Amino acid sequence: MARERFKIGAFVALILRKQEMILLIRRSNTGSGDGFYACAGGGVDGDESITQAMIREADEELGIKLKKENLKIVHIVHSKQQQSSNECVGFFIEATEWEGEPQNMEPHKHDDVAWFNLNNLPQNTFPRLIHVIEMIDKKNFYSEYGWD
Repeated sequence: MARERFKIGAFVALILRKQEMILLIRRSNTGSGDGFYACAGGGVDGDESITQAMIREADEELGIKLKKENLKIVHIVHSKQQQSSNECVGFFIEATEWEGEPQNMEPHKHDDVAWFNLNNLPQNTFPRLIHVIEMIDKKNFYSEYGWD
């Protein structure tokens, strides 16, 4: 009897910057990470590339339009949730340009969308995101989180 092959989840996270500011959303009513600030983004659907997923998520969550040529993967993280055996690979993608002003298009999932100084992030920022921002600043393209 063949054992089913392990499958790993993938997500995309949008890095939007204005000088020393980064755009974050605060999760609410999702059942996962509620009350914490994170980057806009989400899961990669089947039959969808990483950049297609990022373009879709930015439109769904923030109402902004992205173009593939303005997207750059700045970090990849392989993470494991401490309380479960769930693993995922996250693609943190920076948009150098976008159309529209970011706004909360999913108030049933987020209760705040705001710009924050990268050197003064809210206390309730996802720890994994703080780790990723540090890795990006150090020019580390890949890291692992939650394996200790």
